Amino acid sequence: MGVVLLLPLAWFGAWVPDDPVMADHAGGGALRFSPDGHWLVSHGSRGIHVWDPATGLEHALDQVSAVPREVPEARFGFGARGKELVVFESGQFLAWDLESGARLRALRGPRDFLIFSLMAPDAEACLWVAGSAGVTLTETATGKPRVLEVPGGDPGSFAFSERSGRVAGSGLASGREAWVRAWEVATGKVILSARVLPPGRSRSLVVQTPPGSLSPDGKILAVLRAPGSHAPGVAGGPSAIQLWEVDSGAMAGELEGHRGQAWGAAFSPDLKRLATWGASDLILWDLAERKAVLSRPGLIHAAAFLPDSSAVALVASPDFVHHQERVLTVVDLATGKDRFTRPPGFIHDLACSPDGKTLALSSDRGILLVDAATGGEINPKR
Repeated sequence: MGVVLLLPLAWFGAWVPDDPVMADHAGGGALRFSPDGHWLVSHGSRGIHVWDPATGLEHALDQVSAVPREVPEARFGFGARGKELVVFESGQFLAWDLESGARLRALRGPRDFLIFSLMAPDAEACLWVAGSAGVTLTETATGKPRVLEVPGGDPGSFAFSERSGRVAGSGLASGREAWVRAWEVATGKVILSARVLPPGRSRSLVVQTPPGSLSPDGKILAVLRAPGSHAPGVAGGPSAIQLWEVDSGAMAGELEGHRGQAWGAAFSPDLKRLATWGASDLILWDLAERKAVLSRPGLIHAAAFLPDSSAVALVASPDFVHHQERVLTVVDLATGKDRFTRPPGFIHDLACSPDGKTLALSSDRGILLVDAATGGEINPKR
């Protein structure tokens, strides 16, 4: 006789269909639409999958494995102007033709114990951090590595720009300071090098430059800085956002207003706004006026701008105790009002289609497609 485990409905929410589409995805990981919107790629606890959003069916890849990925930093990107899927997996750079699903190449990559890895959106390069090799950029088409020049200390988090061929990062140096840097991806040339000191009388600090913190044009870097605590990597107070001009190396301003540690960032596609979020709230900043224009409370798990910069989508729960009761909200930026709110569910990540019409939500039960204007569930036509 089987065992029936009864869990609160809020853990899954009302949005899980009886016959779930895209059900082979599970767990956290990364979720992205291809540049043309024809494919949706998920990388979770059951490996990497390519889906057809129009039908909800999986698009088979030749010689694909099921190596799990539970962290949101993407190890895949779309190369050849969106025609190829390139994945860093099991010490190899693997590439497939998206249309046919045929394996195109498999190149040897780093085999060190990796602390961190991140694929560029255009899949031209993969950044990785290993204890023995420092910070390295590897060309995914050739396997050629390029070691980036970094100060001493521990490298932390990194971000690629969407379209400028730049990458930025941060880390803790010796003593009471941190470093931030930006490089040209093609050459490894340093274009920004700066020191970040602890705020106020704090004796330590936490500094982050998460994916999304480098503007799409590569000109502004948002550095999330907070006072340190006795626990390494854990903030002892709320984060402030430092804005660094990459080309001049000057700090253009500091934004304050978070009530807790911030760990996520995203620039709007029109470059007019910056969203930052974390343990206590999401704040939307006007970059021209350097002030907050919108705030939403809660533990924020994911957020993204719609491609036309008209709205921001966020996944939030009330607090850490109720962290599985995650609600999707889309906020209209012209009015500051909610366009819609979905019932609670255990949502890990979200992605928006290039045309701005569809939101994809990943969970332990599969992937749901939602109308970005109304919040209604989209049922793909099989």
